[in-house]
Amino acid sequence: MLNSLINHVIMETKSSIEKNGFAIGLITSAALVAYFFSMRAAGLSNVLELRFFNFIIAGIGIFYGISKLKNDLKEDQFYLKGWAQGIYISAFCVVSFSIFMSLYITYFDQSLAQAIKTQTNIGTSYSTFTLFVSLLMEGMAGGAIITFASMQYLKRQRNEKENENDQRRKNKASQLKEELEIESWRL
Repeated sequence: MLNSLINHVIMETKSSIEKNGFAIGLITSAALVAYFFSMRAAGLSNVLELRFFNFIIAGIGIFYGISKLKNDLKEDQFYLKGWAQGIYISAFCVVSFSIFMSLYITYFDQSLAQAIKTQTNIGTSYSTFTLFVSLLMEGMAGGAIITFASMQYLKRQRNEKENENDQRRKNKASQLKEELEIESWRL
C-alpha cells in the first residue's frame, strides 16, 4: 500500500532521489503529525519525552526510502546515493514537520508552548522561529544518525550477500577443477 501511495505521489516510473525523497519525506511528516495528534487526543502532548517516537517514525521512513532506492538501483556505487536519499527524506520530512509544529504550537496550543518554555532551555527567547530552528536541528541531527545507521546496516547486508556469492563461485570453481582433474586421469 505504501509503495502504491509513493508511486502515485511521484507519478512517474523514473526513479529519482529527489522525487522519492520528497514523496517519502512528506508521507513520513504526515505520520509524525498523525502521531502528534494521537498523543494530543490521549492528553499526552505535554510529555516532551514522547518525542523519542518521532525518531522511530522518521527512522522507518528513512530506512524504507533507502531500501527502496537500493532495490531500484542494484548498483555497486550505492553508498553515496543512499546517503543522499536519507538526507533528502530527512530534510523534506523535518522541514515540513517543523513548519507545521512551530506554527501550530505558537498559534493554536498555548499550553504546549508554555510546557516547552518551562521544560526546555528556550525560556524567554521563545518565538515561532526559535521553535522552528530547535525542531529543525533536532530532526536533522536525528535524520543524519538514522541515515548513517541505515547505510551501515544495508552495506553490511550487501557485503554478506557478496561474500555468499563469492563463496558459491569458489565452490563451483573448485568443483569444476576436480571434475577436470578426474577427466584428465580418465584420458
